Parts: sequence; structure tokens; C-alpha cells
Amino acid sequence: MEIKTRRTILRILEVADVQNHYVDWLNNPDINRYLESRFVTHTLDSTREFVHQIEEDDTVFLFGIFIDNKHIGNIKLGPVLREHKRANIGILIGERDYWGRGIAVEVIKAVANFAFSELCLEKIDAGCYESHIASKTIFMRAGFSVESLLPGHVICDGKREGVYLFGLLANRKEMNC
Repeated sequence: MEIKTRRTILRILEVADVQNHYVDWLNNPDINRYLESRFVTHTLDSTREFVHQIEEDDTVFLFGIFIDNKHIGNIKLGPVLREHKRANIGILIGERDYWGRGIAVEVIKAVANFAFSELCLEKIDAGCYESHIASKTIFMRAGFSVESLLPGHVICDGKREGVYLFGLLANRKEMNC
């Protein structure tokens, strides 16, 4: 399965896609600062096992983000809660050279469109740390609304901080379902 955007190709990530650069993203404190996965040291084997488990889970879609055949990040949709027609979305642009170029907004919009038109979901939700201004901006530019702020919800850099929760509802007129 592939989703094409103006600049990227998104395809379901496979175990063979897990290479050292991906593991390096997960272990780099500048890149993983706002990821819950930062609390674990990752290896090729543990990352491949994670991707394998996702491949086996029909409620989660883990897309690799590729530009000119270069793996620059991932975007995950899921778990899909079919009873509620809702899923969570999260994104990681691991290659810093691609930060600040609008790629995350482009990719989030494409995966949201896939969720609404192909999976017949009606809502997508996301979250980000309060101090992660870039992430908040990305979700807002992708059409999400801030639904709440959970004060003091996590610890980042040794201090308690809030988490923004975002939501995006499908435009029923544009749905094919």
C-alpha cells in the first residue's frame, strides 16, 4: 500500500526497512526528546521486532516516509478503534535536514485523507508536549483543533509539563463511505 504526496511516498514500513539510521533516530536525544520511546535504548533487533509486531496488527498502519527512496521518518495511524470510527496519529521526521520544510503537514493531511476515505474513520486524534511548539504548529496547519490541555501530564527535561490533545473530524461531504 502506498500513498503519494507532492514530495513523498508513504508505504507500509517493513522489517527490511529498519536500518541503522532509523535506530539512530530513536536513540538520539535531540530527535527523541518528545517521544515516549526515549526511555528505552533501541537496537536493530528490538526495532525490527517492533516493526514486525506492527505488521501483524491489523489495527495499526505504520508508514515509512520516503523522499527519493530515502527513509526520512515514519507516520503511524492507530490503533484504529473501528467501533468508534477513530484512530490516533503520530509522526517522526528522523532526518533533521527535512525539519521545517512542511513535509510533516503534507504527510499528516495525506494519512488523514486515507483514514477518512479508505478506512471510513470519522475522527483522528493526536497529542504533543506543551513545549513542542513545532508539533503543535504542524497539527494546527494540518487542520487539527486543540481539544484540551492536560496540565502537568508528563515529565520532560526534568520538569512537569502539559500535553495538548488535538482532534480532526472528517468532512462527511467528502467521505466515500
